[in-house]
Amino acid sequence: MKPASIYDQVPLKRGRPSQLQLRLLSLAGGADDEPLAAHIYATSLDESDLPIFEALSYVWGPTNAPGKITLVPGDDAGNAIEAARHASTLEVTANLASALKHLRYPDRARVLWVDAICIDQSNLVERNTHVQKMGEVYEAASRVLIWLGPEADDSTLVIKALSSLSSKVMCNHALNSMQMIDQNMDRSLAHPLVPVPFSENESRGLNKLLRRPWFGRLWVIQEAIKGSSRAVLVCGHSSMLWSSFTNALFCILKKDLEDEIEECDWIGDFLEPFLDIHNTGAWPSMDNFMRNTRMMSCTDHRDRIYAVAPLAGVPLNKLKITPDYSLPVSEVYKNFMLKWIDFSQTLGLMGVFEINAAGPSWIPGYNSSPQCDFWTHSEACCGIAADVKYLGSNKLRVAGVQFATVEGVKPLLMAECEADCILSCVRNITPRGIQSKTYPTGCRASLALAATLVCALDPMDEPDEDTDPDDRYDIEDDDFMKLFYVSGQGRSLATTKEGYYVLAPKDTQPGDAVCTLLGLENHIVLRPVGRREYRVIGQCFVHGLNFGESLLGDFPTDWSRGKVHIEEGGESYWTVDFVNRKTGKARGKDPRFDGIRHSEIFCGNE
Repeated sequence: MKPASIYDQVPLKRGRPSQLQLRLLSLAGGADDEPLAAHIYATSLDESDLPIFEALSYVWGPTNAPGKITLVPGDDAGNAIEAARHASTLEVTANLASALKHLRYPDRARVLWVDAICIDQSNLVERNTHVQKMGEVYEAASRVLIWLGPEADDSTLVIKALSSLSSKVMCNHALNSMQMIDQNMDRSLAHPLVPVPFSENESRGLNKLLRRPWFGRLWVIQEAIKGSSRAVLVCGHSSMLWSSFTNALFCILKKDLEDEIEECDWIGDFLEPFLDIHNTGAWPSMDNFMRNTRMMSCTDHRDRIYAVAPLAGVPLNKLKITPDYSLPVSEVYKNFMLKWIDFSQTLGLMGVFEINAAGPSWIPGYNSSPQCDFWTHSEACCGIAADVKYLGSNKLRVAGVQFATVEGVKPLLMAECEADCILSCVRNITPRGIQSKTYPTGCRASLALAATLVCALDPMDEPDEDTDPDDRYDIEDDDFMKLFYVSGQGRSLATTKEGYYVLAPKDTQPGDAVCTLLGLENHIVLRPVGRREYRVIGQCFVHGLNFGESLLGDFPTDWSRGKVHIEEGGESYWTVDFVNRKTGKARGKDPRFDGIRHSEIFCGNE
């Protein structure tokens, strides 16, 4: 694939662990049809005189029909580059060759950092070192160039349309809002129900653009986030700011117009980390980040750890993890889970993804599909820190309680998001005589079932116990059906001997234990496999027990958790607090923890 001599001629010095040596590419100017040529030289990332360079974010693509680039050691980008005595020829993928030909200037050199060329891919030590510092490389770049590929499927038209939309409407992901940039313009475009003024060709081209391979590659998340304020999206000879691109896409998604982006749910997941960081400055939690990137591809499963962990605001060195591509994938995942649990004092990643059938069930599967789109966060453990010990032999001891045993299981079968299909599923899983039954928490069983199907746990939305379920949850309402369709994908409805309804993993069986574990926000289904030994099946939702009731019991007399109306500083809003019905006063601290110091039991690092 490449001659080792070029990397021998441009070696990377071994300096302090914090000091990264890297190679840069001085890409010679040329016309589109001229051969690729460049100088390659080494420099230090923390040097005050670090050359101005741009970092390329792209997909390697197929290795067949490769292109070629002539490399000359040294930073002299002279005109006689092709005649240099020490020149070497390096094969690169067709997509990279296309990117370099599009990006090079016609008459002068352009300094780039390109991983496939600047890192000796055959040198495992060098690869490991660069993975730790990859984010720093993209942060140090003057710009990040996001290469989507050559012009095709009206991509030039699409880039122009997205640029125009972003120049008119400003979106705020944190506030879930849109507003016109120029208040003198027609404000209807910022209304959620007003369609985006795209032509048929623009809409069709947008769908094609969003299905280009770049959007499915795991590493691009880090590359785009680290350089988001300076990133430029390039497609063929058209370009636009990455921030403008994400702004335009959020505008389209906010309008919820299915005709604009077909099957666009994954686009929302893809954009979420970018939008969160851009609008709030906050990094997503580790479990949210891994969920949002679950469908993205990588050639090496170890990259799901090495690429994602730093983006959740937790550098690998903070977790005491050193990238090592010589370790088996299973060992990398196990080591990460143990380090993450110790650091965060949580079990949030346990049971989120499909189980690794060949290994410990408490480790996420690395070569299987996501378990489901069940991403509701309750407060089942009340923020109490995990009590965990690794016993060796792939066994993990955790603390928690079993509060229910599965008695019956019905799969949620919905082939498509159509009313007839969804309503048929609801009828098939609804127990007979439910209208006359009472749920263990005291509310009507029919209300509890409806709340379970849509994972309703927010006290801001929670109905009163005497609310007629037909008034609170209309199963024929479009919003209810859509939410149930999303919540129910890949899951089953389980009933327990104790009378609870459980939105459970599809593999749940009678006899499984429904538990609350310290350090885990959601409840979890475990399968007994021996005396006090269990196998993780997956996280679940149990209506009525989402605020620590299974651990701490009910709230003290006169106390409840509910909506509180606040008026301060000229603002009026609703929030959720613990309310003393006798005094009418509200507070943020759970009365069940009175007399206990926060640091004694609560999670502290995530």
